[in-house]
Amino acid sequence: MENEIFDCIIIGGGPAGMTAGIYLRKANKKVLVIEKYMAGGQMLELESIENYPSFEKIDGMSLSNKMFNQSKNCGVEYVYNEVTAVDFENDLKLVYCKDKVFKGKSVIISTGISSKKLGLNREKELFGKGISYCAICDGNFFRNKICAVASNNLTGLKDAIYLSNLCQKVYLIDSKVDVLPSNCPENIELKKYQIKEILGEECLEKLILNTDEELVVNGLFINIGKSPTSSIFEGKIELDDRGYIITNDSMETTKNGIFACGDVRKNNLKQIVTACSEGALAGVSALKVCVKYDLKNKNMH
Repeated sequence: MENEIFDCIIIGGGPAGMTAGIYLRKANKKVLVIEKYMAGGQMLELESIENYPSFEKIDGMSLSNKMFNQSKNCGVEYVYNEVTAVDFENDLKLVYCKDKVFKGKSVIISTGISSKKLGLNREKELFGKGISYCAICDGNFFRNKICAVASNNLTGLKDAIYLSNLCQKVYLIDSKVDVLPSNCPENIELKKYQIKEILGEECLEKLILNTDEELVVNGLFINIGKSPTSSIFEGKIELDDRGYIITNDSMETTKNGIFACGDVRKNNLKQIVTACSEGALAGVSALKVCVKYDLKNKNMH
């Protein structure tokens, strides 16, 4: 696979990337999706989706699986790896992963947005060992245990209420919440502070607040906002001041043959349905680049 030349390499397997892959495969193009974790992206975090046409109500995991299976069945290839660098300077684009390099006639960037980090020691090491950035995804692993939600954007309360149905006790650590609603579950306790330290060797053991209070917990769910996953594209294509990729209405970036769609793109609405729409546009635009590439190289021979 590494020595093959793909018609299009799609970086990111969320709804935008999967839709782009389906459109390109319907045109019989060879497509590779490189996904770091699991196809579906932020969609996987949604407990209930009620605004996606054809489904009155569906959970994110189920909708993601339907999109993934459709893309696989029509021939989209998937590799689970982390993209570390890109080279967009020539007609043949290079996408570098940790241990491989892939070549494509075009590239579609659909890397979405990622959770912001607290930036504390042991946060990275204990990810997946007590620390999570998605209560809906991982809450089930902490049934009848003691957990905390760290938030600074007033959205942590929603996570805390969700976890209260699973966990023995939930600490909501949020300096911006003055008081819990009167109808809040009794097993939620507000700590109007911030986390100063994260402690634990093999797994998360306790949190130290900026008041030096210690909280013994099994899990910590961090919800302090999202940012575009675009740092590896800095200097390669144009980004806005927040890191979102700038494109035209055809999803074309400032670099020929490179497209962007979905949440990583600068747009006005970040929804699954708009991500799919942008993915379709990116796929059709990439198809035109593939045709031009083939004609150019055919004439050279």
